[in-house]
Amino acid sequence: MKKKEQLSSTSAKTNKHRTPAAAANNTITVAIEEGKKKETIEVAQGISLQQLFETYRPRPQGNPVVAGKINYLFYDLWKTVQEPCLVSPVDLAEPVGVKLYRRGLILLFLRAMHELFPQHKVETSHSISRGVYCDVYGEPALTRSILAQIEARMRKYVAQSESFTREDLRYEEAIRLLDKRGMHSQLKLLRQWHSETVTFYHFGETISTCYGPVVPSAAYLKQFELTYYPPGVILRFPDINSPSEVPEFQEQSYLFRAFQEEKKVAKTIEVVDIGDLHEMISRNKSAEIIQICETIHEEKIANIAEHILRFPDVRLVLIAGPSSSGKTTFAKRLALHMRIHGRKTVAVSIDDYYKNRVDMPKDAEGKYDFENIEAIDVALLNQHLTQLLDGVEVVLPKFNFVTGEREEGKTLRIDSQQILILEGIHGLNDRLTYFVPRLQKFKIYVCALPVLKLDDHNQLSTSELRLVRRLVRDHRTRGHSAIRTLQLWRSVREGEAKYIFPYQDSADVFFNSSLVYELNVLKAYVEPLLQEIPADSHEFAHAMRLRKLLSYFKETPADHVPPISILREFIGKSCFE
Repeated sequence: MKKKEQLSSTSAKTNKHRTPAAAANNTITVAIEEGKKKETIEVAQGISLQQLFETYRPRPQGNPVVAGKINYLFYDLWKTVQEPCLVSPVDLAEPVGVKLYRRGLILLFLRAMHELFPQHKVETSHSISRGVYCDVYGEPALTRSILAQIEARMRKYVAQSESFTREDLRYEEAIRLLDKRGMHSQLKLLRQWHSETVTFYHFGETISTCYGPVVPSAAYLKQFELTYYPPGVILRFPDINSPSEVPEFQEQSYLFRAFQEEKKVAKTIEVVDIGDLHEMISRNKSAEIIQICETIHEEKIANIAEHILRFPDVRLVLIAGPSSSGKTTFAKRLALHMRIHGRKTVAVSIDDYYKNRVDMPKDAEGKYDFENIEAIDVALLNQHLTQLLDGVEVVLPKFNFVTGEREEGKTLRIDSQQILILEGIHGLNDRLTYFVPRLQKFKIYVCALPVLKLDDHNQLSTSELRLVRRLVRDHRTRGHSAIRTLQLWRSVREGEAKYIFPYQDSADVFFNSSLVYELNVLKAYVEPLLQEIPADSHEFAHAMRLRKLLSYFKETPADHVPPISILREFIGKSCFE
């Protein structure tokens, strides 16, 4: 049994103009909430979200409504409203809206590629430079001229408002369809993940599972750019910081090379997607996968330590990275490897240099902005760093997070052979350590780059991987509920965009802290937390999306995770605690 649905702007306009008599007999009350505004209206029962928003919340220019929420749950614009409820438009100012736009754009790109260059294979890869990178394989090799042809075809579909079609197939039918199309990575995942029905999105002859909804038609995808980035292309599109236009390109060559290296490692260990991983787990290879991943981490940390020691002038190692990237455990493991080579290290906490709370900057909502570099007493930190590097004894501060004031901490003096390790979100920003000459500094960017794919067209999200880590850690170490962590996550992400990501290319080395098996282990810890989030909260929809993501992973016990693992920083029983 299958169900197909098609919805375009034209069909919406045809259906929404009901006669007064029909509307009077079949109306329901709906509350539309947008930001802090809420309005109650009468609408025709069975109206689609697309029709509703086009009629009552039109967006003639920029930042289109691409989805909707009904009673705090996300739905695509095909969804019809059958009973009184709370409805909210979702646009590109929300992360879920950006993801939905991205899925549609990928399908748009795939169709143009398949029609113009059917011999080429496309694999959607990682987010980079305010877009998503796609590998393109085949002859002739991708060129700017080829990309220009592809872009022209894509814009043709946009101008013609070509519709996307959603189709729900029974599991057995879905397996046959993927097998017939030769979509092997999707087939591997589906054979490990059983569901009564599977949703496909069609765009012409191109299909994708997508693992989430798309927009109704290509008309929603007016804003995009294709950036030639050999050997592939970056699809760029609006985001939450630039919802009405494609943001300015940001070169991230170091990060790109890090991703490319990680993909080589994934191929070496023969685990490039979830299907591969689950095949290994099914063969009782969980312990082996964990051991291989941890050995790779150990070798990389050892190499970084050796690299630092090639520079005799280095006295300060700066470690930065976004939230829940594993910086703390990485720093401690790095210190061990430095010690093996005869160099002792001393850790200094940036957090202890917070200004007294009364002197801290505030954000637009009047809340203390702990992620702003102005929250740090940069002058005092630089004074202490230079004194320590000169061999002067210093009384370090200790920030009391309860009182919000600095107190007197320990006394420290280091010798000329000791290296200071400074870990924190502003580590790569030279404003933090402006008194220390560059040749005395070594910068490390720690990030969690999930190279493991769902399939060829769907990549794991770096931010969602870190969010799962943070949910588990904050509950265990700070007693935070999942709803509290989700409420804070947006401001955390905004702080990262301002104070971390712009400086990542200044790092001397990158360290990828992700582990291909970690979501299998984290699943048992985070699912009970997500299940506690009430259905009438704004965070419920986000929790449901995370639960859907975790449903693709087979639960794996933590028994074989070693106490030195970065994952232990989040699940507990770390040897560094």
